[in-house]
Amino acid sequence: VLLNLAHWHEALEYNQRAVVTKPADALANSQLGMAYFYSGQIDLAEKYLTAAKRIDPAHFSHPQIVLAEIYLRRNEPGAAADELEDLLTRHPDLPIAPRIRQEIGRLREQAR
Repeated sequence: VLLNLAHWHEALEYNQRAVVTKPADALANSQLGMAYFYSGQIDLAEKYLTAAKRIDPAHFSHPQIVLAEIYLRRNEPGAAADELEDLLTRHPDLPIAPRIRQEIGRLREQAR
C-alpha cells in the first residue's frame, strides 16, 4: 500500500523487515527493490529486483520492468531490452506486450 501511495521511505522500512523475515520471498524482494528504486537507490534496487527475478522469474510483480528502467538510466539499452524480452517470454499475453515489443526494437537499434 505504501508503494502505491508513493511513500517510498516509509515503504523501505516495512519491506526491509519483510526481506529479513522471508529472504526467499519474491514479493518481499520485489517490493523492496521497487522502494529502493523510487527512493533513488538504484544499486540496491537492482540487487533486490534481481533476487526477486531469481526466486520467481515469472512473478506477478514483473521485476523485469523496473530492472529495464534501471538499465535505461545507466544507458545500457541492450540490458534493458534483455529484461523486457525475458518479461515477454514469461508473460507473452500481457496487455502491453505490443508496446513492449516496440520498445525492445527501439532499444536494440539504440544498442547498435
